[in-house]
Amino acid sequence: MYIDKRDRKRKVLAFQYDGDMQTNEGDMLAPEFVAQAFKDRALFYDKIVKFNLWCVEKSSMRVVNVGDYIVQLPDGHITAMSKNLFNSLYRKEKTTCY
Repeated sequence: MYIDKRDRKRKVLAFQYDGDMQTNEGDMLAPEFVAQAFKDRALFYDKIVKFNLWCVEKSSMRVVNVGDYIVQLPDGHITAMSKNLFNSLYRKEKTTCY
């Protein structure tokens, strides 16, 4: 879980895309929210153009590049953003063990 640097109450789920999200057997290597986004067609591979991964956002579509983050916003929508943009907006939530 990641916390918005500007609004600490706003938390997002995020996954850094490394170019591969499935095993050869078809099992997902990504978190559940990413698997659900594939089922909902918010994420899909374009088999015509170099197998690009696409993210269908609220009002547009964009290619997800290796190193980009796939983010589930608090409202449930999926978006993709560059590593630099993600790191400027969010930080990893610190967990405390007792």
